[in-house]
Amino acid sequence: MEEAQKQETPGLATTSLVCGILGFFTCFLTGLPAIITGHLAQSKIKQSQGTLGGAGKALAGTILGYITTAASIIVLPLAALTTPAVFKALERAERTTNIVNAKEIHHGLFLYAIENSDQFPPDLDTLVTSGHLSDSSLLEYKTKKTATPWTYYPGLTTKDNDSILLASPQLDHEKKRILLFVNGAAKTEDEADAQALAKKQGITLP
Repeated sequence: MEEAQKQETPGLATTSLVCGILGFFTCFLTGLPAIITGHLAQSKIKQSQGTLGGAGKALAGTILGYITTAASIIVLPLAALTTPAVFKALERAERTTNIVNAKEIHHGLFLYAIENSDQFPPDLDTLVTSGHLSDSSLLEYKTKKTATPWTYYPGLTTKDNDSILLASPQLDHEKKRILLFVNGAAKTEDEADAQALAKKQGITLP
């Protein structure tokens, strides 16, 4: 019993166990160190012929190291594959929200035009001051990082069906734009197609 109490635990065994546990909290980065220090500790304990203890710690650290390392081989590639898909899904959700907002602006524009001989207002702020649009935040195209005003093309009437009324900024990652037409259609167009439509109308997309 006294002999067992005199046994010391090598630092490598403790290090292995700590690294093995931390592997679950450090994106598995400490899994490999846990394996290496665990094997070294076990070897040192065996060679000590009973003078060193901590074999259980070393074994537990080694096992945890293998588990977290194996998990990293599975999880990290999956994360790499799914992350782009997540970003694309978020972009689609943002785009959908902004299209809904554009249609609300369109509704306000038409209410204004009905009361003003089919003429749309000189600027979008007039929709708010005239009470035809209650939420001024709709006048900006919003992403997680930015809020950019929609580009509005005044001077049109309700009869200019196929004319561009609103344009979003260029969606950098996809090189697309959202265009809102007088007839109420809101479409996501490739940048080249959007520029061609604008040129045909004699306007410039910023």
